[in-house]
Amino acid sequence: MDAVYESMVEVLWAFYQNREDGTPQTVAMALGRDADSPMFLSDVRKLEDVGALELVEMPGFRSLGSPEAYKVTLDGEQLLREWGYRVGQ
Repeated sequence: MDAVYESMVEVLWAFYQNREDGTPQTVAMALGRDADSPMFLSDVRKLEDVGALELVEMPGFRSLGSPEAYKVTLDGEQLLREWGYRVGQ
């Protein structure tokens, strides 16, 4: 079960590190994963379910509309600290 949590926390950390963008595509690319893979999408959904990530609105990109983007919540930052990540430093 730890491998499941490690994968989720790795995804959360990548969202934290890429918080200027926050799109699943950018985060997946940073991790060397496919943004459409079932495992990556499952990690994102689980993080959203536990309140570590939340969907945010980004300004529209011309006629393309607003891309899906997430931000790490305070609960997510606390989770990262519990796993030994240096958040806010």
